[in-house]
Amino acid sequence: MPIPKTFRFSGGSTVKTQRDVLDDVIAQLQLQRLEAASRAGDLTALNKALELAYEQRGGLAYLRPASAYLRNAFANTSIQDSGGSTNCRNLLFSIFCEDGSDGAIRDTKLEIDKQFWQTINTIKVRGGGATDFAIVKDDVGNWYVKGLSSNPESIIKSAQSLALFNMGSKVNLDLLGQVETRRKLANLDISDSNRKTLKDELKEQQSGSGANTAGLKKVLDKYHKEYVSSTTTDVDGLIGKLDQLTNDITAAWQDINFGETNNTNLTKLKTLLANPTELVTAKSTLDSAKSDLAKAAEPAVQASNTTLVPTQKITATDPAKDVVPASNTAKIDIETAKANASNAIVKSLIEVRNMRSRLVKAIIQDDSFIATQRQTYDDAKIKIDAEIVTVDQKKKEWEGADAKVTKAQALLDVLNEAVDKQKIELEKAKQDLITAQEELSKVRSAQETKVNNQRTVLDNAVTRKNKAQAAVNAAGANATTAETLELTTATNELNTEATKLAGMLIPSTEVTDKTRAKDTAQTIQAAQQTILDNLTASPDIKSAGDNLVTAKRELTAAKNKLDEANDNLVKSRTAAKKAEDAYTLAKSNRLAAARKVTLSANSLIETTAANRLEAVKAYEVAIGFVGQTAGGQ
Repeated sequence: MPIPKTFRFSGGSTVKTQRDVLDDVIAQLQLQRLEAASRAGDLTALNKALELAYEQRGGLAYLRPASAYLRNAFANTSIQDSGGSTNCRNLLFSIFCEDGSDGAIRDTKLEIDKQFWQTINTIKVRGGGATDFAIVKDDVGNWYVKGLSSNPESIIKSAQSLALFNMGSKVNLDLLGQVETRRKLANLDISDSNRKTLKDELKEQQSGSGANTAGLKKVLDKYHKEYVSSTTTDVDGLIGKLDQLTNDITAAWQDINFGETNNTNLTKLKTLLANPTELVTAKSTLDSAKSDLAKAAEPAVQASNTTLVPTQKITATDPAKDVVPASNTAKIDIETAKANASNAIVKSLIEVRNMRSRLVKAIIQDDSFIATQRQTYDDAKIKIDAEIVTVDQKKKEWEGADAKVTKAQALLDVLNEAVDKQKIELEKAKQDLITAQEELSKVRSAQETKVNNQRTVLDNAVTRKNKAQAAVNAAGANATTAETLELTTATNELNTEATKLAGMLIPSTEVTDKTRAKDTAQTIQAAQQTILDNLTASPDIKSAGDNLVTAKRELTAAKNKLDEANDNLVKSRTAAKKAEDAYTLAKSNRLAAARKVTLSANSLIETTAANRLEAVKAYEVAIGFVGQTAGGQ
């Protein structure tokens, strides 16, 4: 495939595969995008082209399925599990081998099977009754359960049928037939005529002939006795719990800190729990019910109350009206006792609820201690508000003092501008004087150097003349012409050098000018100093400076007062927080006490109610079972 000229690299081959060409194109596009990005150019077209190039390049990639790798992932092994020991078997066995095949061929095919199939995972399904499931394997080789349903209804029905068939022979009733007939009646699609026929058939099955009710009578007596015993136990237990309730509440109360002394708390508690009318009423009702149950449990009465009347249908909705006795007088005694016991338990629980409500109301109401805590908290908040006003006032005073300092500083700065300018002029004059002095010193030093040099020359001339004069004097009349000429020359040279020295001792024009310049600079400096002294001593500047010092002193005092006000505000807020915490703690402790009282009462109520519900349900189920089994007898 030829490479486009715009993407062709110099020195490369002109013919490549599709993938090679696209790789070169992608590399070139990436380079172009980098260059465009470095120039802050538009990358939209290049990004689109690069995206299309990647997409086209991806289409040329060959992807192998994962199963292709898995088939060659392991070498052949003879120890791969093929069933037997794990309650599983190779399901492909039936495909390769049929019954009667040669063993060697079968083993060879199994080994070939192991070569191409490796264990990925194991799936097991179990069910009871009518079970249906589907197992599926994905492309990789994982097995998974697609669907599983298990319906044990047939097994349950079989067990039920066996039990009813076995029990029916003992009571001389077709219990199994009753169940089947009821199932048919449950079908809404049957006609009215068929429904009537089924009802008549069910009635005949329930009546039976010579039904053996002695066993049912014993069962009825057993559950009846269990219910009376359970009711008696509930009455006794509730009486004991009512006696313990005040102790439980007292123990719970002592664990709570109301913010008061412990004696005060106990005094309040004793006041609330002093002979509570609710508990007195509840225990009186329970004692009366307990006495009735004791009388109803006497053997003669109990015997007369357990007579089973074949024509009376049992009602399972009210345990107090379960059985109709042979003797109306005895029936009233035991049934009244049962009803009284049930009603006494209910009334007692209601009284416990009333007591709970009274105690909770008395606990959480705003008493004197709560009112005191609340008043302390309110006073603390009022004090905070006053401190906030004070802080705001002190802050305004501090801001006013700060503005006054700023104003005084600005006025002083304006007045000091002329002083600062004059200081600059004075500094300049001082610098000019220093410069003039340095220049004067420099020219004087040069002149002194020349004078010193000339003095040396003059000294040499004096020495020469003296030497020549001594020679002439020594020779006297015999002095030679040369000696006389030397004396004359030395004398002339001495006079000449003396004249030069005299001229050098006179100040030069340059020295005079530099001296005049230095004197002028000194005069200017003195004048500038005088001007600065006059400005500094100005009464306006002195007054502005004094005003600034006074303003700063006032600012410091205002800042101290502001800090003091802020400190007082912090202290007030801390005190308010403590008061709020105390008030909140008092309220939360009262709520905690109310919660503990509620929990104690609710625990008694829930336990008793649960026991009664369990006993009533068990009794209703038993009576319902006996009534259904006996065909309504």
